[in-house]
Amino acid sequence: MTTERPIILVALSDHTMRQVAGRLLVRKGYEVRLASTGARALALLERALVVAAIVDSVLPDMHGLDLLHAIGAAHPGMPMIMVQGSPDIRAVIASRERGAKEYLTGRLVPSALGAAVERALGRQRPTVVLKVPAAAALDALVFAMEAKDPHLAGHSIHVAELAASIATHIGRRDWEVEEVRLAGRLHDIGMIAISDGILTKPGKLSVEEFAEVKRHPVLGHQLLVAYPSMERVASYVRGHHERWDGKGYPDGLIGEAIPWGARILAAAETFDALTTSRSYRSAASVVDALERMHLTSAEAVDPVVMRALQSVVCRRQTLEFIRDDENRDVEAAMFAGHAGADEHYVRVVS
Repeated sequence: MTTERPIILVALSDHTMRQVAGRLLVRKGYEVRLASTGARALALLERALVVAAIVDSVLPDMHGLDLLHAIGAAHPGMPMIMVQGSPDIRAVIASRERGAKEYLTGRLVPSALGAAVERALGRQRPTVVLKVPAAAALDALVFAMEAKDPHLAGHSIHVAELAASIATHIGRRDWEVEEVRLAGRLHDIGMIAISDGILTKPGKLSVEEFAEVKRHPVLGHQLLVAYPSMERVASYVRGHHERWDGKGYPDGLIGEAIPWGARILAAAETFDALTTSRSYRSAASVVDALERMHLTSAEAVDPVVMRALQSVVCRRQTLEFIRDDENRDVEAAMFAGHAGADEHYVRVVS
C-alpha cells in the first residue's frame, strides 16, 4: 500500500535556490511544488493539498509578505517559512505578524531549511540557532537606531556598562553580569521599527506617538527571543520599562515579578537618560540625577538596585567595565549556542 507524501510549496525567485530546495525536500520524503512567482504559488495551492509553504521575501510579482498574507487568508494555520537575504528586525516582526513560523536568513543552507521545515510541521523540538555573524548584525541595528537621533549616540553602551557594574555590585555571577551587559546593549533595539519622525521629534510626543514608542520593548523581545540562550536577555529587554510599583509597561509587572535584569536596566537607563542632554532639555548633573531618582525610587526602582546604583556611580566603578575584544568573545559565544558549522537561521517564535 502506497502512502501519499506530504506536499511542500517552494516559492523562491532564484532558479538555483528553488531547484536545490526542491531536491533536498524530495530526499527528505516530501513532494514538492515549485513556483517562481506569487501568482504561480497561489495557483498551485488551489490544485494541491499543501502542508507547508516556503516563501521568498521578494518575488517578481509581489512582496513575500503579501504572499504570506494571501496564503494565511486562504489556508489559515498553514505553516509558512520566510526566506530573506539578511536579518532585519522589521522583516522578522512583519513576517511573524503574517503567520510565518520560521525566518531563514543569509545563504540558503540545506540543513537549515530541512530543520526549519521539520520544526514548522511539529516534527522536531523547537531549537533556535544563529551563527556568530548575527551578533554583528544586531550591533548594526543598534548603531542604525542610535544614528537616527544624535542624542542617542552611545546610550546603549552606557546603559550596558552601568548595568554590568550594578549587577557585579549586588553579587551576580560572571555569566549573569555578561547577560545583563548584553541586554543593556540591545535594550532599545526595538526602536529601529519606530518611525524617524517620532524618534527625532523635538519637544513632547503626542499620546499616539508615545503609544508607538512604548511598543519598542515588545518589538525587541520578539526579535531576541528567537536566538539561542537568549530567553533571559529577551525578558530583560522586554521589562526594562516596568516599574517597581506596577505602573510601567508593557506588562504592568510589580516588584520582584519584574526580572532582576530588567530592574537593573530600568535604573541604568533612567540614570543615563537624566545625565544626557535631549533636544528639549539639558543634562542633569550626577548629583541631581541621583537625587531625582532617590525621590521616586520607592515607586519606580527596586530599592536594592537603587542603592547599588548610588554606590557604583559614586565610586566610578563603571570604568572597570570598558569593553574590550575579550568581552566580544563572550557575547559572540552566547549567540553561537550549539550551532553547527553550516547553520545560518533564526526562528520567529509563534
